[in-house]
Amino acid sequence: MTLFRISLKQGIWLGFGLVLALATGVVYTALRNFQETETELGRLVEVDQPLLEAATRLQASLARAMQEYSFYFMDPNPHYLEQGGRALQDVRAALEMLVASGGDDPDLRARLDRIGDQVEQVRASLLEGVRIASDRAETYPALKLASEEINPRAREILQVLGNMIVSEEEAAATEPGRLDILNHIEDLRYRFMSLVSEVRSFLATRADTTLEDLKLYRELIEKDMAWLEGQSDRFTFEEEEGVIRLREVFPEYFASLERMIRMHTSDRWRMDAWLIRNRVAPQLEEVRKDLDALVTASVQRLDSESRTLLDHASMASAAILWLLAGMLMAGILIAAGAARSVGRLVDRIREGLQYAADGDFTRRHDEAAAGELGEVGRLLNRFSSRMSELLREVKQAAAGLEDTSETMAALSREASDIVRSEQERVEQTASAMNQMVASSQEIAGSAARVATAAREADDQAG
Repeated sequence: MTLFRISLKQGIWLGFGLVLALATGVVYTALRNFQETETELGRLVEVDQPLLEAATRLQASLARAMQEYSFYFMDPNPHYLEQGGRALQDVRAALEMLVASGGDDPDLRARLDRIGDQVEQVRASLLEGVRIASDRAETYPALKLASEEINPRAREILQVLGNMIVSEEEAAATEPGRLDILNHIEDLRYRFMSLVSEVRSFLATRADTTLEDLKLYRELIEKDMAWLEGQSDRFTFEEEEGVIRLREVFPEYFASLERMIRMHTSDRWRMDAWLIRNRVAPQLEEVRKDLDALVTASVQRLDSESRTLLDHASMASAAILWLLAGMLMAGILIAAGAARSVGRLVDRIREGLQYAADGDFTRRHDEAAAGELGEVGRLLNRFSSRMSELLREVKQAAAGLEDTSETMAALSREASDIVRSEQERVEQTASAMNQMVASSQEIAGSAARVATAAREADDQAG
């Protein structure tokens, strides 16, 4: 019985088909793994890698723009402004590259749109900072307030005090007892001028000692004003109008001064720095966080996709190894089955030939076996049957031949006797013939001698 009770040819074809199926499985598994790997690598190359490059470039461009504009805010050099503008161009290009590499993922697109809005806000804030830094009054709000409100009132106060001094000098020339009023007005002007000087110093240094001096001079000025108001009955017309005006202007001046002090001691004392610290820096921090989150997500996705690729490769390798092992086992089983079938077939043929060589044609082989083995058994049985019939016919022919041989032997003996009898007769006849020949020879010799004698007689007669 052959493997699976099928013929050797069918077994070989079945084995070839099995090996071919396993080879097809190996090729299919390899191709499928290659396609999955190509898909994953395509995403890495087309989405993740450009995304990381664009995010890194955007971070670097933003940092460079921030650095260049910070230098410009500290030192308004056109070179820094030019470099900052180039950095902003790189920011825009990197942002466009980042948005273009977003792919079709809606969550990623939403995150990139948010980053784009934040970057535009940073860009707008930096440009606003440039505008502020280009105008000193915009850069220093206290300086602007001093220029628009404090300085005009200070000039007005000094002008009023100057008019009062001129008027008092004229009055003191005729009334020597008025020198005390003149001295107080001059002291008031001196202290106010000192106050103005301290205001300028405070605008330049923002020192706490300057604030103390400002407070001291203000108290002295208020005391001088109180003393002058107590001398209203001694005022000249110009002095009376001057004091009335000072009562109006000094409160306005000191109110503006207090606003300037609050402004110059707050975090908005320098608007470009405040803009960088309170608007640009938080905006950049938000961009940095979103970019870091984007990069982290991309790195995690890269790591996940790399592990997926490794898993696919491992699974494909394992599948291919199992399929190759299956091919090897199938080949071994098929070869073993074929060898066993061929061996049994050869053994059956050798056994049949051995019986035939020994003259034993009575053996019968199993014809129920499937495939070539059963066919060989049937052929050997037919051969043995045929040879048995031939042997019977040969034996019968040999028996008839033996009878014929005995008859032929008797006939041969009888013929031999007849031949011997005839031979004796022939020998007798031959002997008689020999005698007759001898007589004939003697007669011939005699005739020759007679003829010779006759010729001699003729010769002599002639």
